[in-house]
Amino acid sequence: MDNPINFNPVTLASQFFEHNNYFNYFGTVNGVYDSFAPTVNSSGQQENNGGFGYSVGGGLSGYHTFRRAALALSYSGTYRHYNTPLFQNGTDQNLALTYTTRLSRRWTMGLSANAGTVLYGSGYLGTATEGSNSVLTNPFSANTRYASSGVSFAYQQSRRLSYSVGGNFFLQRYSNVNAVGATGGSGNVGVNYRVNARTTIGANYTASGFVYQRGSGDSRLNGITASLFYQFPHHWFVGVSGGVTHTNISGVVSIPAELLTGGVGPGGFVVGPYNTSSNFPSFSGSVVRVFRRFQLSASAGQSINSGNGYYLASRNQYLNGNYSKTFRRANISFGGNWYRLNSAANSVAYSYSAGGFGASYGYQLMRYLGSNVRYDWVRYGNLPPYNAIVDNRITFGLTFSSRSVPVTLY
Repeated sequence: MDNPINFNPVTLASQFFEHNNYFNYFGTVNGVYDSFAPTVNSSGQQENNGGFGYSVGGGLSGYHTFRRAALALSYSGTYRHYNTPLFQNGTDQNLALTYTTRLSRRWTMGLSANAGTVLYGSGYLGTATEGSNSVLTNPFSANTRYASSGVSFAYQQSRRLSYSVGGNFFLQRYSNVNAVGATGGSGNVGVNYRVNARTTIGANYTASGFVYQRGSGDSRLNGITASLFYQFPHHWFVGVSGGVTHTNISGVVSIPAELLTGGVGPGGFVVGPYNTSSNFPSFSGSVVRVFRRFQLSASAGQSINSGNGYYLASRNQYLNGNYSKTFRRANISFGGNWYRLNSAANSVAYSYSAGGFGASYGYQLMRYLGSNVRYDWVRYGNLPPYNAIVDNRITFGLTFSSRSVPVTLY
């Protein structure tokens, strides 16, 4: 049986088509105000009073069902330019693709791919903080680049019993030359048993590993979890899981932490070789409701991930969610995330937390022309001796679409 909690559409705009075959392309022109963009006054002095800019971009989304398969594709990209030379210009891009096919009466295969760039953080980045392959922005990097791909197979032995096996690849890089990127992958096997029409229990084993840039180290993770999924009336799905993850992390720190903070040492890394093994509890909970033109999802938990380029392998505690409501000519959507990292490898004496919130409203003015406004709040946590950074961003403008589809949060 497919796990309903894993439902994650490539675009919230799919609500407008109710999963029928469709294809849509669009372009956007927006004004941007960013409260953290510094400007230079007439005397040549820097002022942190916010800066204006513009963004132009576009994208496409499509969904098609075949006799025994389904394909979903979404791409969006924007170029952002500010009116101050003190704030870097760049792009936000995301490509998401999923493909599922029934190979035979009992076998099903799934393929997925996701890649993109994030400029100056994002108020909401899908399920960015879940699992070992979570995408985390770096507090010292203007730009974060990421890519992942995966393949899975499911075998339905009976109406109640099914097995699954899969693997994926993950890569994350940062524009700051001193931030440490990661490359890795994982494999998993699992079993699900459908107790009754509403309840499914399961068990899963996952092995994953990451290699860090510049010989900073590598991490190997092995985890086992048990899960319970329950379908309530009125299209509500709830899932909980729990288990333990064993980590083995080793390497040589070749970049002192002082380089990451302009020569001021926060006492973050142990310089020299390290080799640690630990056991961490892992757990998660999810709730999803998807019905016609309404969608709500939320999740929380703890896992081990590759870190954010400053913290390497880390215990990640996270909370995120989204809400989307579609009207006849409009869409309103909200999304947010929060996470806290504690190093699992090096003796960083403090934790790091960050998060964000995004809200979007799109309205279709006429057949091919729409309007949109979006607000993002982003917070990078404090890394001594630096204080936390809070950024407010507002974008507003027009959308040109091949179909009468307003802009959504993603």
